[in-house]
Amino acid sequence: MQQEQGRISSRQLLLMITGFTFGSTLVLSVGKVGQDNWAAVVLGFLEGLLIALLFTTLARRFPGMSIVEIADKVYGRWLGKGVTLALIWFSFQLGALVMRNFADFIATTIMLKHPC
Repeated sequence: MQQEQGRISSRQLLLMITGFTFGSTLVLSVGKVGQDNWAAVVLGFLEGLLIALLFTTLARRFPGMSIVEIADKVYGRWLGKGVTLALIWFSFQLGALVMRNFADFIATTIMLKHPC
């Protein structure tokens, strides 16, 4: 059995980021912006699309390299490690934010009478 290398294509990355951004925007913007909900969805989608295009451009410019390898090549060994640490921190921070938003969403929509 061959071991998976854990790599995704630039198109898969673009679709994942677009789906995440669109879903998060819809879940988080409900009731907070009122009648301007459509504008929040469009702006969130465009922002996510820009980030996705940035990552897909990097993936095409440096084929076969991970984001850590790209940071080391672009910024040098030491500054590249700092960028890598910032990306790891951002990933954990974003994961915690998503979990908090999901828990708030469940608490406000499904468990209305449950004490928080």
